[in-house]
Amino acid sequence: MKRLFILIGFISGTLYSSAFGQSKVINGLDIKGTEHWSGKITIAGDVLVEPRARLVIDAGTVVSFKPNSDLKRSGRDKTRSEIIVRGVLIARGSINSKIKFTSQAKKPQMDDWYGITISNPRHPSVLDYVVVEYAYNGITIKKSNPQISNSQIRFNFNAGLSIEIGAKPKLIGNIISENGYAGIICNTGAKPILTDNMITRNDIGIIIFGTAQPNLGSLAPGADHNVGRNGLFGNRTYNIHNHSGEDIKAENNSWGSKKTTAIKTTIYDNEDDRKYGLVDITPIMGSRLQMDQKIMLSQGTTASGTPASRKPQAPSVGKPIVKKETQQVASGVAGSVRQGTLARNLPKKALQPKKLESDTLRLAAGITAKSMTVKLPEVKVKKPDIDYNQVFLDVFLDKGRKVVKKVQPIIEHPDRVRNARGKVIVHVVVDRQGKIESANILRGLNSYYNQLALDAARKFIFLPGTVKGIPVRFSTSLVFEF
Repeated sequence: MKRLFILIGFISGTLYSSAFGQSKVINGLDIKGTEHWSGKITIAGDVLVEPRARLVIDAGTVVSFKPNSDLKRSGRDKTRSEIIVRGVLIARGSINSKIKFTSQAKKPQMDDWYGITISNPRHPSVLDYVVVEYAYNGITIKKSNPQISNSQIRFNFNAGLSIEIGAKPKLIGNIISENGYAGIICNTGAKPILTDNMITRNDIGIIIFGTAQPNLGSLAPGADHNVGRNGLFGNRTYNIHNHSGEDIKAENNSWGSKKTTAIKTTIYDNEDDRKYGLVDITPIMGSRLQMDQKIMLSQGTTASGTPASRKPQAPSVGKPIVKKETQQVASGVAGSVRQGTLARNLPKKALQPKKLESDTLRLAAGITAKSMTVKLPEVKVKKPDIDYNQVFLDVFLDKGRKVVKKVQPIIEHPDRVRNARGKVIVHVVVDRQGKIESANILRGLNSYYNQLALDAARKFIFLPGTVKGIPVRFSTSLVFEF
């Protein structure tokens, strides 16, 4: 009888876990049909989505990777787990219930896992309201045309996105920040379309190689029309480094300055070396970048280790409004229309990826292939409040990041670090008085240098930060060169 109760308890526990999406450990998996993830997923070995297979991930799911672990010993990196998508990935969260791909480490660092690779040339994947962090490359896109929207791609060792081999993804409304080398790398004929993205606090915002030709804004009518409206500013070395022979369209964007001469100092192109193409930045975006939308996107996904409070400390930023509209939606953007995001302002053509298979379309957009027109009912929509208890990214501050006291590490035992050279990146949270609240290594070099960098970072003092005049906590990254 005791054995029977134990067996019943085991079965019921398994069913409970499966039914309510509590947790699942994957030591390596080849997906050949349709796989559905929800709840908490732990990855310890590579996950391969076969060419005719689908991986569907529910809103609110957390996919965490065991650091420096790949039990399958496969993929691009035999020591770190990755998700390899040769079929279709549908990961659709919401502004209040994002999907997160992250490290399982208590103190996560860049390069804890390898990243997500998407390489299906026929059927586009859809990622909406996702967070990808602490990988080598956050998302690698090869020969494929996914749509990635309303997402945060940050704290990745090499690049937030690596776009390669003729890939033509649509990147709409994302925050791509604080990646170790580049926010976006474009290579080998890649032609991504970027609209309404914020690309900031990377070493290089976008770097372009070979025959790649990203479209960051092209106001001329025609097939390449793109309204731009990207924010490219605050990257440490360059906002754009054009290392290709192609001219790059980057019209109607915000650069942190309206002075052409100042903007050009943050761009490397034909004016610096004649063998490279020009970056066309005119006209410059006349209005200020809409920071409120990006602040809302970042809420609830701070890197402080503590979830942001959901209690606002400021009055509502808007009254109830009435919306009644009919929209033409394609397979990759129905969720954005339903959520009422900034995607509704984009040109119709820019929001129409290739047609998906009907069953994928239903999963991704919640509509049938025959019903492509969705009439939204008349509803009252109240704009959400900004949560002033969250930790804000420093670029959202009214006056930006201002250092009052800067401290350099002091090497007292050079014999311990002979022939060691490189950089340490420390991520800090600054309290409302401008003092360091917490400091963590994002990218390390060795234990001695890491400790020196942490000790120095904790002594920094900043001008207290405000958003709309309200004192706030904020986060920033400090780079120490050794």
